Amino acid sequence: MAVPRSVAPEGLTITTNPRFRVYPNPARDASTIHGTGSAAFDEIQILDILGRVLVQRVVDPGKHQVVVPVGELPEGFVILHLNRGGEQVFSELINIQG
Repeated sequence: MAVPRSVAPEGLTITTNPRFRVYPNPARDASTIHGTGSAAFDEIQILDILGRVLVQRVVDPGKHQVVVPVGELPEGFVILHLNRGGEQVFSELINIQG
């Protein structure tokens, strides 16, 4: 199921990058974030549809795959941001299903 990009509220940018994958999507318990090749990130943020931070997690340097628990998040769409050095390198809408 494709996630509609139009769900993102105005002012929040969805930044696609083919070097990153997020799966499964929709998610129930956890989502895996996978960076390929030289893709790197040092922080994960999950925001609600209003832009409020629900989860913020620092990632160990050099890690290219991280599993993020999402089972405690409210059902619906959330926005995943991957940051590197304070700069957003990837965003994706994730559909959380209860």
